[in-house]
Amino acid sequence: MKKFTKIALIVVLITGIVGGCLAGVGLVFGGSVQSITGNFTNSRLYHVLRRACRDHEGSWWDMDDDFNDYRHSIDDVDDFNHGSMEQREFLSSEIDSIDIEIYSGKVEIRTIPEDEIRISGLTDQEVRLAALETLAENLSDGVIAPLFWYLLLGVPGMLAYKMINTLDSMVGYKNERYLQFGRWAARIDDIANYIPARLTAVLMILSTGRLSLLKFVGRYGNQHASPNSGYPEAALAGILNCRFGGPHHYFGEMVYKPFIGNNNRPVYSSDMRIAVRVNRFAEGIMVIWVILCLMEAYPFLPL
Repeated sequence: MKKFTKIALIVVLITGIVGGCLAGVGLVFGGSVQSITGNFTNSRLYHVLRRACRDHEGSWWDMDDDFNDYRHSIDDVDDFNHGSMEQREFLSSEIDSIDIEIYSGKVEIRTIPEDEIRISGLTDQEVRLAALETLAENLSDGVIAPLFWYLLLGVPGMLAYKMINTLDSMVGYKNERYLQFGRWAARIDDIANYIPARLTAVLMILSTGRLSLLKFVGRYGNQHASPNSGYPEAALAGILNCRFGGPHHYFGEMVYKPFIGNNNRPVYSSDMRIAVRVNRFAEGIMVIWVILCLMEAYPFLPL
């Protein structure tokens, strides 16, 4: 058996063991096999593979056609619905069953105190805006910031940052349960992300070559409850010439956020694809910068 084959088999075995352990931990803490299989059967990959196995009669090299057909079938739902879906509350004793038909967007059903049920929803427009905001923010948290701290402090610095960021994601909420403990996690995360968030905005703008947007980011970057998240969001809003912020639903509650940008236009799937490309270019610039810095610090590394 070749050395590469042995290594590949060992990697597969280790991955399977780790995956089995994680699945076991999930089951111990309340997960279920149905939730795991349900997530897969609802995924885009499942639908692509199912269509390929059921309908495909040609070569497997044409699998991209099936994927593109499925993707376009999703992207066709581009109708813009102004405003927010209505939020309503009912007494649970008044409801025998709930029958909801939704073509796009999101519906949330939650029980609230005093034996009431709250039904709220998001339009497809609100879902897209939320996805774009999250895409910009997570570029900083998930890619740029870890690489930034890796450059400064190496692997320990990168791991320390991810621990801080994960702690903030878990308990950094302004609610009764997490306020006292979570505020410290949020403050530490704000400090750790101060430079990376602004660096992310600069990299996003560099990826488009539109340096005039730096002024736009300087104007709207601080229009956010977070001292950091507004900067990458402002960069993306400037690139797409759209507006973020405004009223949002969080866990059934209406939250009003300052507007970032001034062009209140609908966003479409094409905007999502542009945002993904911007993220990839920004990531590429950061990776190249890291490699160049490492080559400068360690000239004996192979090119």
